[in-house]
Amino acid sequence: MGDAHPDTRPRTPQRTLFLALVTLLALCIPLLLAGPVGAGPLTGGFSPTIVGGGADVNGNGIVNTADDANAFYGDTSIIDGKLDCDAWGVAANDGGQGDGAITNADDCSLIGYDGTPDGVTIDVIDGLFQVGNGPLPTVFNAGDPNNPDIGDSDFAWSAIDGRVDSNGNEAIDSDDDERCRSN
Repeated sequence: MGDAHPDTRPRTPQRTLFLALVTLLALCIPLLLAGPVGAGPLTGGFSPTIVGGGADVNGNGIVNTADDANAFYGDTSIIDGKLDCDAWGVAANDGGQGDGAITNADDCSLIGYDGTPDGVTIDVIDGLFQVGNGPLPTVFNAGDPNNPDIGDSDFAWSAIDGRVDSNGNEAIDSDDDERCRSN
């Protein structure tokens, strides 16, 4: 009755450990041999996201002193999430350089491409964008607001194979590098 069958191996701790190790290796080896998951470099337009009237430039979901961008719309800077557009006057999308400070004189208009014949007009009052929360258009073209072409725009930022085309000429060149380093 108590005879051990000659074809049966006794269960030992070493055998259990060996089976666990083989199972672990079978699961881990494919992970060790797998290459990195990759996506192609970003290509397309991008713009700040409005949060409470300010421009979230760094993408962290809040607007604060970290949301600065030199020469973002033409020569116009974004300072602490507000647009320094006091030099524009009444011309929409003027892009002129502001005075480096946000004051009650920072009032202007942007006309962006949104797929409609007249585009979307965004008023800026005291540097704050008068539009609901969400991303701004990626292309601004006051003369032809129904034209989404970056090269024809007053200003537009885009990425081409993961590099920033900040001057909107639809090519990556040394001017883009200089402008990006200044941000």
